[in-house]
This record gives sequence, structure tokens and C-alpha cells, in this order.
Amino acid sequence: MCFTPGPNNLLCAAHGSQHGFRATIPMTLGMLVGWSSLGIAVGLGTVYIEENQEIFKALTW
Repeated sequence: MCFTPGPNNLLCAAHGSQHGFRATIPMTLGMLVGWSSLGIAVGLGTVYIEENQEIFKALTW
């Protein structure tokens, strides 16, 4: 986790204060999987757009 007070960090802190550290671990891992999946999807989408010149030209027009 990073140290900026974003919504995920605040949610983890609130959940941890109410339910404890062990109950917060699955939620934190779920957030990690979600953000990792999002990063991979954006990266693959960017590569796909860069490789297809028609789409790239349409987006940069």
C-alpha cells in the first residue's frame, strides 16, 4: 500500500479498525488483484492500439 490517503487506503484503515488486521487481509488482497488486473488491461490495450495503425490514427485525429 502507498501512503497517500486514497479511497482504498481509507477503506482498508476503516475496515481494519472495525474488524481487525486478519479480517482485512482478504480485502487488501482483493484490491491488489483488482489494481493489478487494471494495470495489465491498460498495458495490453495500449500495446494493441499502438500496433493497429488504423485505431491509433483514429484516436490521435
